[in-house]
Amino acid sequence: MESAVQKISDDSFIDLATLSVAELDRLHFEEESYTAEKVRQTAPLSRERADLLQRGYALVHAVMQEKGAKQGRVKKAFGANRHYCSLVNNEVRNIRKRKKNIIFFEAGVGGGLVLDALRDENDLRIMGCDFCIEKKLADDPRFELHEGAIDQSLQRVEDTSIDLFYWNDVLEHILDDEIDQYMNLIRRKMADRGTVITITPNKHVGPGDISRLFLPPGSRAAGFHFHEYSFHELCDLWTRYGFRTKRCVFLNPLTKAIWNGPRSSFGIRCVESLRRSIELIAPAILPMTLRKVAIYVLESIVSINEKSSYNVQNVKMGSGEGDEASLFS
Repeated sequence: MESAVQKISDDSFIDLATLSVAELDRLHFEEESYTAEKVRQTAPLSRERADLLQRGYALVHAVMQEKGAKQGRVKKAFGANRHYCSLVNNEVRNIRKRKKNIIFFEAGVGGGLVLDALRDENDLRIMGCDFCIEKKLADDPRFELHEGAIDQSLQRVEDTSIDLFYWNDVLEHILDDEIDQYMNLIRRKMADRGTVITITPNKHVGPGDISRLFLPPGSRAAGFHFHEYSFHELCDLWTRYGFRTKRCVFLNPLTKAIWNGPRSSFGIRCVESLRRSIELIAPAILPMTLRKVAIYVLESIVSINEKSSYNVQNVKMGSGEGDEASLFS
């Protein structure tokens, strides 16, 4: 049976084609939450953890594809859209103003929507990784892709070489006991003034993974969103590892269109202060529906940061205990 997959929880096989949409959602939640808990018990950056995650993502991918087929829509890009492609293209053009040859790296390439948007760019080396890479992408000579974890993939890239690093709905999949190694590795691989574009769900309107279908709003994610961030946590995270805020970006919650806010240092500080205030007030006084409007409109989940010139070495981050906090969602 082509639609049969092996469950991680008990190693039994199940035919996805025989399940309803509701049953697929339940299977998705049960297997992802089970695997996430097993992953937490493995050693950081270990082969055991990477293999377990790869199995988990492959299973979830198969379930989501089957669900999409039953609903008449198979997802080609997980979370990506044409507005995000425009955002990346704009950053490439900005970097070209000071540099001809550019290296781009996408962590979590998904269906390759962003990669395809960059295909016709000259003097652009396109690299990336994901746990599961479609054959058409893997065989495409225009792209240099590696199937595996981000840390394994970045180790293959020369230090201080990446001009633009992009990840969409990926940061939240990194465990707290690995974030220090990941952030230091990304900084080491980034070129001087290299730009990082981060798109990640806001924890105040979470959970953002499959848990949202089964747990109350505001619950800690139980699946592969191991740590969902708030706006101020995300800002502090990049600052801690030697990156400054390059642009203030807003995301339209309905159309997903992107509006670029102020670029001056003063304007950026003002907008950051406003967002922090909204984040403190909205969860405390607004019901969930209005909270989503406030958070998504006034507090963007899009972060654009630039590597600062000062050196940061062996930065240690807290464990994240007490934070409201699981590649597919």
